[in-house]
Amino acid sequence: MILNLFKMFPKSQKWVLWTLHDTETGPHRWASKAFIWASFVYGGAAKLRRTLYQNRILKAKRLPCPVISVGNLTVGGTGKTPMVAYLANLLKGMGYRAAVLSRGYKGKAQKCGGVVSDGSTVFMTPEDAGDEPFMLAEQLEEIPVLVGSNRFASGTLAVQQYRSNVLILDDGFQHLALERDLNLVLLDHRYPVGNGHLLPRGTLREPLSALSMADGVIFTRCDPCYASAMSPPRFLDREAFNKKPFFYAAHYPMIYRIKGENPKADDVDSMAEKRGIAFSGIAQNDDFQHSLKAQHYDIVNFFGFPDHHPYTQKELEFIWLEGRKRGAFFVATTQKDYVRIRGRVPTDIPLMVLGIRLQFLKNDGVEFSDWVRNHVEEAMRKT
Repeated sequence: MILNLFKMFPKSQKWVLWTLHDTETGPHRWASKAFIWASFVYGGAAKLRRTLYQNRILKAKRLPCPVISVGNLTVGGTGKTPMVAYLANLLKGMGYRAAVLSRGYKGKAQKCGGVVSDGSTVFMTPEDAGDEPFMLAEQLEEIPVLVGSNRFASGTLAVQQYRSNVLILDDGFQHLALERDLNLVLLDHRYPVGNGHLLPRGTLREPLSALSMADGVIFTRCDPCYASAMSPPRFLDREAFNKKPFFYAAHYPMIYRIKGENPKADDVDSMAEKRGIAFSGIAQNDDFQHSLKAQHYDIVNFFGFPDHHPYTQKELEFIWLEGRKRGAFFVATTQKDYVRIRGRVPTDIPLMVLGIRLQFLKNDGVEFSDWVRNHVEEAMRKT
């Protein structure tokens, strides 16, 4: 049986989630009709804002080095963090001094800004940096990670203090206050535009017309079994997108077995087909559950929490208690969730942490690398 902890939350949250993701039919049709009008207002405001920046009525600032934006068109997980990590390491391999600029969503340093990592030492906690920047800071070597809502200030600091010569703007497609030289937009290949509606009726952050401002589109979460038959959705079959490159990538799980505080790569084959329970608080909890099943783990109970959920000690004790009752050999969670519970993990049942590795399909990895290199070299000639 799958136990979904949304049962513990107010009913209002359940129908809001349904309204965001479902279509026009169902028990909450009245909510969808109310939200559709709000979506029109929201979409108009988003389109007006982008138009004001395009016409330079609102001025965007320019940093003294190339800026690459990694963003998306929908709320929820499209794999921005794995893509940022991939791109940062790619640029490092090319010989560039890259740095990552993140807003630091829900972190204490979001307003004041600061350095999460200088590329060798992590200075902030997950509570200060935010979940994703902290994850990136732990993963990336010789690549500084900075946070703050003022990305221009963060970028200036990266250039002056770390001599960075290429900056990666994490979740930057809607951050129009900063100019960029390469605009990458990630779309989930399975549900590229959600239910097709703008917030709050759907998950679109902007109208589809905003995609015309992207320099390239990366379809994530592709099924590698159908790599040779991949093609962009019909809504991209327009003149505005004809000359834009499309790339296809899959997400592969990286699993660690954790005992105590230090994550250690381990042989996880011995855990296959053994009984376990799992929990996550991410945008796509179902994806995590399916990833575990794909690895042939026998998940007898699953706990789903809202994205960025701040776990209490009581909740963690309840999960481990359930594991003991079920005779679980392990408890599994995501890398993003782990940063919020480290230091509070019981040790009587091993904790496995699932991360994501992004890999391009077909020959797209080589083509993407060449494409990025050409754009960066061109941008450097202009600066």
